[in-house]
Amino acid sequence: MSRLTLDDVAVMLGCSDIPSEVDYRIEECATKGCVAVVYFYADKLSKQEQKTVLDLEEMNDDNTRTN
Repeated sequence: MSRLTLDDVAVMLGCSDIPSEVDYRIEECATKGCVAVVYFYADKLSKQEQKTVLDLEEMNDDNTRTN
């Protein structure tokens, strides 16, 4: 078996039986030999917190509102 990657972890979680109502976050781990840390949230995340990628227009809109 080849080395496990962050993408492999994401694919495994995406194909798992985790209910869609459960929010989680995958972070790369700096510890040698550890690929990733997965955080499972007890409460549902807001729509903004659920986004993994924002397009530039959305980022600019968010910055305009907060500044």
